Parts: sequence; C-alpha cells; structure tokens
Amino acid sequence: MDLSNFYVNSLMAGGNSCRDIIIWFFPSITAIFGTVQKSFFRTSGAENNLYSIYWGMYRRVFKRANIAGYFFLLALALLLFDLRISLSWDVWYGNLFTIAGLFLSLFFVFLFPIIMLVLIEYNASVINSVGQAFYIVLGYPLYTVVIGITIITAFLGMYLIPILVLLGGVSITALAVGWLSSLLFKSIESNTSFNNFMK
Repeated sequence: MDLSNFYVNSLMAGGNSCRDIIIWFFPSITAIFGTVQKSFFRTSGAENNLYSIYWGMYRRVFKRANIAGYFFLLALALLLFDLRISLSWDVWYGNLFTIAGLFLSLFFVFLFPIIMLVLIEYNASVINSVGQAFYIVLGYPLYTVVIGITIITAFLGMYLIPILVLLGGVSITALAVGWLSSLLFKSIESNTSFNNFMK
C-alpha cells in the first residue's frame, strides 16, 4: 500500500506539472479518483497498470473535465457574489436570498465531485454528465454528502497543514473517495431502473 500511495501522489503531481496547473488541475483530479476507484475497488488485478490507466483516463476526460471544472468555478463565483450582496441588504427578503444562496452554493459544492466521477464512469458529454450527476445527488443524497464532506475536509486539512500532502494526504483522500464512489456506483448498478436511466 505504501508503494500504491507513492504512485497516486506521483500521478497527480505528474499530471499537474506537465504544463500550467490552471489547465491541468481538473483533468488530473478527475483521472486520479477514477484510477483509484477502478484499480483498487472495481477491477481485480488492475493495480499493476496504474500509470496506463491514469494517463488513459487523463486524456479521455481532459476537455470535458476542464469545461465542467471551470463552469463550476464560474457558477460558484456568481453564487458567492450574489450571497455577498444579499448579506448587505437590510430588508426582510435579504435573509431569504441569503438562505437560498447558501443552499445553492452547498448544492454545487456537493454536486461537483459527482460530476467528475460521472465523467469517468459513463464517458458522457458534459451536459449529460451534469444531468446524470444531478439525478445521483437526488437519488443517493447520503453518498453525495459523505463524498463531498470527505473531499472538503481533506483539502481543507492539506491547505491548513501543507505537510499532509507529503505524508500521503492526496493518496488517502483518493482511496477514500474511490472506495465511496465504488459503493455508490455498485448501488446504482443494483438498481435496475436507475441504472438503465443513467445509461
């Protein structure tokens, strides 16, 4: 497992250091979670091909992950901007806009990881992936919240304590999300009607 952790960390570092991190960040994150999920939890014996699996996924999701990632950032920025404005309103309906803004912002934060996982799992277009992720969030809210909280907590911890990155923080996060997402998609596969709809 130590060697696997090193692979996971080095894969993400390699993907982000190829060129500008602004361009490569979202495909790298998407591919690393997909690689861990399929290699460790979905496909028996695939760990030996970790690098080829990663780079194959990386190339496959590069364009779609960037489109989805920066659309998400733009939408979240607009929501936070509206939220800041509503907080300054000294009227009764300002509280309603604030609550709605907080709810939508949290919804987007929890929706985004599911979109990235759907891009890998179903190889759909960005628009279809957003739609599929939306239905997963509604149909499997517990998985959605747990995956979202896991990612938020992990990245917040690595931001506040940078040494955690060198101590395997990315690997542990990827393994946790990979395990949770594998349970999610297995649950979807066992739900025939929902699975047929997703395809």
